[in-house]
Amino acid sequence: MCAKKIHYENEITCRVCKTKFPTFRLLPSQSRNFERFDEFLDVPFYKESPDGTFSNFLYQRIYVCPECGFASEDDRHFKDVSDYVTPLKMDSSTLDLLREATETRKETLSRSDNIIAFPRSTGDALLSYDLAILSSSTIYESERRRMSGETFRMANYALRSARVARDAGMEDEAQHLMKRGFDYLGDARDADLKGSIRYRALYQLLAVGIATGNDRSSLEVLSSMRQMTQTDPSNDLVKYLKRAQNIWENRDLYLPPQSEEDIAAPDSDENESGSESESTHSEEEPQAESTS
Repeated sequence: MCAKKIHYENEITCRVCKTKFPTFRLLPSQSRNFERFDEFLDVPFYKESPDGTFSNFLYQRIYVCPECGFASEDDRHFKDVSDYVTPLKMDSSTLDLLREATETRKETLSRSDNIIAFPRSTGDALLSYDLAILSSSTIYESERRRMSGETFRMANYALRSARVARDAGMEDEAQHLMKRGFDYLGDARDADLKGSIRYRALYQLLAVGIATGNDRSSLEVLSSMRQMTQTDPSNDLVKYLKRAQNIWENRDLYLPPQSEEDIAAPDSDENESGSESESTHSEEEPQAESTS
């Protein structure tokens, strides 16, 4: 018996070099069967198919031009995706910068086995997110005010690639990518983001801070979100604040995994770090209460 087809193939055109290439997406009718959401990091993931059919579409979410390496998850960054998608407006100067950066992207692309394969290898899936980050970085540098959302996009590319790495058993790489996402979320916090996307970026910054051992940063974000509700009591902000408070109060569940060096540390070092952590904890908790 043949496995049920759960994806569709489409051909799109690169906005930068005009190359046509195939893409593969999960059928909308199958989304509820396979797509799930990581409530902690606020990113999607996919469950395994019971019949062995490939279903981890984190591997395929990024459109990657096999010629110039321009990459994005957003349909609007490409022309002729479908009749109902309007390409995202870019200045000619932005397109010129993307073309100038082609050699840098192609250098990354050269490490690919087959970037347009279905399914992609784990290495190529991770590479696709690297290319998307490179592309978004160029767009943002060209139009910082109008394209400020690219900072948030880069952060989420890093978090999704961290999920790919973790699912593949690459824990060290996953932690590296989480820290990369943390840095991008810091940039997103300082960018000119508005409304729900800003609140989501703040929530993710707090969550990733906890997951990478940056509790002090997370506490500062939580305090900032609480203060924002005094002048902006929007439903979206309140929703993300409630989630932020919940994971902060239960942050011990989300601590980063111990490294081999931590596990092998001498008892004396453990005692010192234990006393330091007790001191830090006693200092931080009153701050968390005072910001309520």
